[in-house]
Amino acid sequence: MNLANVAAAARRAQAAYIEDAAQARAAFEALGLTFASQYQDDSHQAVVSRDVDGKAYLSISGTRFGSSLGDLVDDARDLATKDLGSGRLVSAGAFEGMLDLWKWAHSLAPADTAWNVEGHSLGGQRALLTGVFNELDRIGSIHAFESPKTANAAFWEWQMPALASAVCVVNGADLWFGWPHISDLSHPPRDHIWLHDDAGGFTVVKPKQWPVGFDPDDHAIDLVVRRLQGVVLVAGSQGVPAIATA
Repeated sequence: MNLANVAAAARRAQAAYIEDAAQARAAFEALGLTFASQYQDDSHQAVVSRDVDGKAYLSISGTRFGSSLGDLVDDARDLATKDLGSGRLVSAGAFEGMLDLWKWAHSLAPADTAWNVEGHSLGGQRALLTGVFNELDRIGSIHAFESPKTANAAFWEWQMPALASAVCVVNGADLWFGWPHISDLSHPPRDHIWLHDDAGGFTVVKPKQWPVGFDPDDHAIDLVVRRLQGVVLVAGSQGVPAIATA
């Protein structure tokens, strides 16, 4: 796994939070990307962009605190689940509206496009749902940063092929990574990169190996970006072993 790619995905997830379209365009262009379009409704925000090699990225915003009641409602609905059949449960708040968002994204690219998807927090949950809305050959990379628990074990078993190369990151003692604390929902049973500090410290752990955290300040994409930059500097671009499934 290329850590530099993980850090780049975090920067795109960070830029996805920018609500003003002109400022968002400038931020993505500063990352060396071509800004295609921004999607916004009461409870979703995302940007489609492309890099110099033509790769397509869907960067999904997390909760827009202070500006979107819909985002906050979706966060609150993490306690509610939606049954997708065969006992596969997902967070209702994360799932709702994603079909429309993906219809928009698909309208901006050729039918054979392989999508690289990333997001932080609520956006990370939504990134982990990519396989519900795309065939396997339309999925490139998936990066989820500090996502709350998103789905149950039956869902993860169903979606594991789509998440074969997914990268999940948790930071410090993040309060919201463990949310909801009592639920059938869980994190994908994969290795997670656990960031410790700005000096490049990290551990590769399964979600159940991560101790419960209670620090809301650790739930911050700016901090994740900074700490991943430290990891890249210390460990180099190839410094983490291959991500493993359960």
